[in-house]
Amino acid sequence: MKKEALLILVADAEKKVHDLFKELKKEIKGLEIFHALNSDEAIQIFSQHPIDLAFIDLYLFPVHGLEILKKIKSIIPQADVVITSYEPMIQNFRACLTHGALDFLPKPLTVDILKEVLQGREEKVYKPHVFVPPKLSHHPFILKEHSKNTYMKFWGTRGSHSVSGVEYLRFGGNTACLEIRCGEHLVIIDAGTGLTNLGQELLKEPEQTHIELLIGHTHLDHVAGLPGFGPLHDPKFTVTIRAPINFYKNTKELLRDMLTHAFFPVDLEEIRASLKFKELITRSPFEIGPLKIDCHYTYHPGTTLGFKIHIGDLKIGYITDNEALMGYLGDPKQITLDHPLLAPHLDFIDFFKEVDILVHEAQYNPKTYVDKVGWGHSSIYNAAVLVKYINPKIWIITHHDPEDNDEMIQKKHEIILEACHYLEIPAGINIAFDGMKINF
Repeated sequence: MKKEALLILVADAEKKVHDLFKELKKEIKGLEIFHALNSDEAIQIFSQHPIDLAFIDLYLFPVHGLEILKKIKSIIPQADVVITSYEPMIQNFRACLTHGALDFLPKPLTVDILKEVLQGREEKVYKPHVFVPPKLSHHPFILKEHSKNTYMKFWGTRGSHSVSGVEYLRFGGNTACLEIRCGEHLVIIDAGTGLTNLGQELLKEPEQTHIELLIGHTHLDHVAGLPGFGPLHDPKFTVTIRAPINFYKNTKELLRDMLTHAFFPVDLEEIRASLKFKELITRSPFEIGPLKIDCHYTYHPGTTLGFKIHIGDLKIGYITDNEALMGYLGDPKQITLDHPLLAPHLDFIDFFKEVDILVHEAQYNPKTYVDKVGWGHSSIYNAAVLVKYINPKIWIITHHDPEDNDEMIQKKHEIILEACHYLEIPAGINIAFDGMKINF
């Protein structure tokens, strides 16, 4: 009695798989092969022909290969189905065999593997291939090894005053404090309430004995962390505090006013660390180890500075308090480089031009800014105009309004993204949060 042809279905979107089966047919007689490029064609062929053996790609479209397997088994229960995939995963392997697949084969397929399947099936006792995890290279590719000691980390991202509560867990409630590390060199910018937590970590580092603290201005939200800053009360530390010349008192005098027994158990004379005070002067760059630092005035009540930090070829701009285009409530697209409202900011823009990372506030949404004009903080749209002309690679928004909870900041993020799209700003956008760390 003449043996009937073995009916094989190949369901795969990849042309070279079909070519492989054409090659197989040349080597083995008695095969009739049906070809399907998608799941709809595969199901149709099964409904019209008594298929004996099918090879189905796991990610065939529009229906997943596992669902096709189930469908085939409902039409022809005795049919043998082999599932193939470029992405062999143990869960898929087990699921396919559980639902009646004859085998699960990783791609790429070869004629020899197909012959093995045909031979094993003919012997009536077919054993599926043992699952083998994908081979991994010995060393994963990493574009750049990040040093654990070269980074910036936000310890406080609130403005005006600190906040607490479950509605502030995502972005945090501490006021401004930024840590920058470059090897053994440590620079802290701003001494808001986030400084207290940073201080507790520094006390655990026996090798860290010198701290450079830069204060952009002496409003309370930027110095409130000083009394509880642990290293001030440890004699092993030398703390250099750099701040601009204040309208009223110098930094040492202001700190003496804060650290009195009426407000705090330890006064300035009882501080155990070695304290040094230096004045920050705009356009007078200085170096702290490999870091080169310069500063520029911002538009904010009192003497207020923003900082530009060079770490090798990397440039970072850090500006927490700056009211751009004070009082402007109109269309931000109308503010061109020759607009009179932008004139006071041109030198500022030139100073921070094309930094890699720009940390700049956008404290008020367009509606709340109406009642906060002249408070020294920017609306989203006005800040976006500055960012457009500075043209950083990344804009990180900080100094969040204490009235904004997590949900409101998330909404503000959406408005910022819309504003950047409207103004065709190509920078990546991020919202700073307490604990946010960026490795360099």
